Amino acid sequence: MGKRRTWWPHKLEKAETHVTPLAVPTLFQNRWLAITPIHGGTTVDVPEGYAYDGATLVPTLHGMRLATAFHDSIYQFAEEIAAAWGWTVRQVLAFGDEIFYERMIQDGANRCAAWVYYRAVRGGGYRFHQMARWFKGKT
Repeated sequence: MGKRRTWWPHKLEKAETHVTPLAVPTLFQNRWLAITPIHGGTTVDVPEGYAYDGATLVPTLHGMRLATAFHDSIYQFAEEIAAAWGWTVRQVLAFGDEIFYERMIQDGANRCAAWVYYRAVRGGGYRFHQMARWFKGKT
């Protein structure tokens, strides 16, 4: 029998951290994501073993692999984060989109491509997120 194909083609081989100047109201933490307010900003931590799909429906270009891990983890837990912070889901997704853009630039993605990907998630991320939740029966 061959190797089993998984829905999530990427998996973090080590824990990853992103530091942002964006502020959040309080700590959010679960098994797969920790968002921690610090002096002057926030850290976002995703642990070793987190599995994710990368850039959905489009190629994951140079400098975008880790950005998609942070983005996917924030989107995955958006409802829980919104409840913990008193934010709307849209606000949480916008936070995730900003992290996505920051990390692409930090990791050397082409600035034009990063801007296009960022604008795509800002423009369609909420609708895509809601549609995915509907398909999973979580509306």
